[in-house]
Amino acid sequence: MSNYNGHTTGHARPALPRELGDFTTTPRVVWIALCAVGIGILSAYVALALLRLIGLFTNLFFFHRWNTALTSPANNQLGAFEILVPVGGSIIVGLMARYGSEHGRRSTPLKWPRLRFPRSFAAIPSPRTPMSR
Repeated sequence: MSNYNGHTTGHARPALPRELGDFTTTPRVVWIALCAVGIGILSAYVALALLRLIGLFTNLFFFHRWNTALTSPANNQLGAFEILVPVGGSIIVGLMARYGSEHGRRSTPLKWPRLRFPRSFAAIPSPRTPMSR
């Protein structure tokens, strides 16, 4: 075997194996692929539904009409009151975050390692923040 400048190194090249590796698959791969296709199709319909909701709320709050077509809010007739639409939306989101369901607040990412590895993380105390209850 030779190095980069053509001199031999004295080492023999190892023989290549007859098989490069274990690339065998099982019928489970077909099931996983079908599940992935199903999840992709479901995700596409969820994305379409979210786009329709965006169109609905844009039309409802800026143009006062019940329509799901995606339109630009630039041509609205609200004038200076146009600024109240995103402000009102942020107030609604803030109220939902503050007084909404407790379910989302219990499942914090800081607690996930303890759920997966209960013994190894049992000695680590969880940080106490105002939002964790």
